[in-house]
Amino acid sequence: MTGRKAKEIIVSPAVSESSLDDFLSKLIHIKILNIDPRLAPKGKFKTLFESKDADMVICKTVSEIRNAKSADKIVGYSKKVLSNVDLDEVVSASILGAEFVIVEADDWKIIPLENIISRLHKSGTKIYTTAKSAAEVRTMFNILEMGVDGVILSTRIPRKLKYHGSIWKIEHLSSSQQKSWLSGMWEPGKECVSILHRY
Repeated sequence: MTGRKAKEIIVSPAVSESSLDDFLSKLIHIKILNIDPRLAPKGKFKTLFESKDADMVICKTVSEIRNAKSADKIVGYSKKVLSNVDLDEVVSASILGAEFVIVEADDWKIIPLENIISRLHKSGTKIYTTAKSAAEVRTMFNILEMGVDGVILSTRIPRKLKYHGSIWKIEHLSSSQQKSWLSGMWEPGKECVSILHRY
């Protein structure tokens, strides 16, 4: 085990409510969902959502962070980063006690994700971003040496997620890599990231 932080995949189901139970039953080794907590099976997943009822509460304003913190919740901040002003807001949210930040951008060439990672990497605030494919997950986990702490993967095909942690893929990894995969997390730079990229 290196000193690098483990990575998390958080699933955002892109399916209708009528298909949700079937979708969730096919997820393997995923522990956190980006979903309304009223829709999540009790006790099976943690939820990350813009709701005071979520396990991890997403806030859109600084005042929301203060209110949620006073309710003794795990609190984060979500921001679409379009300029350096937005980047400063993300850093301010971290200073105010956001335990995680979710950063999105239409074009990471304008505001490089590296800037956010370098400004927050010693803060203790987890950095999450979004992805719609395994290739995007791989890219986000490998930006700089540290990469992001987690990726919110929007998907409607649960079989893709099996490749992130299924037994028949784990068999091709070393025992230490298997442990990382079984927890729904892995360390950057290991072979499992390249396996993820293949599918």
